[in-house]
Amino acid sequence: MILVDADVTKEEWVYAKTENSILGYINFLTQHPYCEYRKEAEVMIQGLKEKLLSDMKNNPFKYSREE
Repeated sequence: MILVDADVTKEEWVYAKTENSILGYINFLTQHPYCEYRKEAEVMIQGLKEKLLSDMKNNPFKYSREE
């Protein structure tokens, strides 16, 4: 296991929150699977997935089949 500086983790967490995307949070968790921000990142991912699914249901022609 690679130990990452807490300051680096925090900077990358701030960046992930600024980006505020499912992929951004997943990438963050991939790099920092055991950090203190894990639970919050998982909650954010779940919320964004729910929002996306709701939007897809309400606007089905807005998204391509691949999305």
